[in-house]
Amino acid sequence: MTTLRSIFFISIFLLLVSCTRSGIDARTPLPQPTATMLPPTQVQTTPHPPTISPPTETPKTQQDLSTLGTWDVVVIGDSSLWGVGDAIAAHIEDDLGISVNVHDFVISNLTAKQALEAVSTSKPDTPNARMQGWPEIIADAEFIILHPSPAESISVQNPGDWSCMYPPYYVENCTLETFEQYQADLRAIIREIITLRQDKSTIIRFGSYWGRPGNWLETDGDAVCMECLETDAKAVEAVASEFGFPFATALDVLNGQNHDQEPDALGFIGEDGVHTSQSGAQEIADQIWDLGIAPIQP
Repeated sequence: MTTLRSIFFISIFLLLVSCTRSGIDARTPLPQPTATMLPPTQVQTTPHPPTISPPTETPKTQQDLSTLGTWDVVVIGDSSLWGVGDAIAAHIEDDLGISVNVHDFVISNLTAKQALEAVSTSKPDTPNARMQGWPEIIADAEFIILHPSPAESISVQNPGDWSCMYPPYYVENCTLETFEQYQADLRAIIREIITLRQDKSTIIRFGSYWGRPGNWLETDGDAVCMECLETDAKAVEAVASEFGFPFATALDVLNGQNHDQEPDALGFIGEDGVHTSQSGAQEIADQIWDLGIAPIQP
């Protein structure tokens, strides 16, 4: 009896254990493996700044002026350039077959200061009626000849003091430094021209003075006056060189290669005894023309 009871209780215990485990399995499913998204592998790289090529300036293409049918020639200067515009025009028409409009702005005693005011793009029109409208004409000019007087271009630190073109002839100071303001005014005139021309091909040439040794003999200014005019020519030539165009001094053609000849004796001075004759103006124009027609480089 006891044995049967023991077997009964053991059976009941096993049955309860089995039911209990079955209940746990039914209520709590076993955990399933999950697919965890791992972050993608990051490749660390050292950043490099972008490569920037330096800007390249497109070179300006110079226009071939010889292909044009008409040129406008502008002459700006004092009376040292009388007659030069027409003589240059004859060269252009005869040698190149190009028709020419000459704008002769040669005014007696015209200074570089006055010329700068007349061509300025930043100032109102000049009150001088003879110099009004120059900017509009220069804007269309292919060939420009310049030689205004240095009379008002006074270097404050080292002013010049000499007179060799008109009496009384004398020389106190005409070193190269005395022409610094004159050079500055010439540079400013050329820059205004370049602005007005809007970087179009332009031929620019300078005129220059010649001497009267015969007149200087009457005073103490003989050799010294020639030195002043030669220094003046050096100052002008330096500015021409800065802008890349050639220069030749009229001293070489009107006073000879040694600058010791009297132009009057060679027939280069007109009846007034002061200004060039037609022959003298032709000599200056021939000299300028022989420099060629290469445009300046803005």
